[in-house]
Amino acid sequence: MDLPGGGAVIDTPGMRALGVLGAELGLSRTFTEISSAAAECRYRDCTHTHEPGCAVTAAVETGTISLRRLESYRSLSTEVFD
Repeated sequence: MDLPGGGAVIDTPGMRALGVLGAELGLSRTFTEISSAAAECRYRDCTHTHEPGCAVTAAVETGTISLRRLESYRSLSTEVFD
């Protein structure tokens, strides 16, 4: 069934999860301070958890980014990227 605005509803028996197109962009727009800091990380595939040279965890240590925001970002990013 087509939805207004270009979406669609599809009945797929057995499907247990849905993805959202464009969720990565929404995540970066919601957490702009983390996205900006992430651009300075040493490694392009930095997970912002334990890597040396992580600009995001460094920003948390200096108080530029709150730990709560980073935890929210991590929680939502597992939904988007896994």
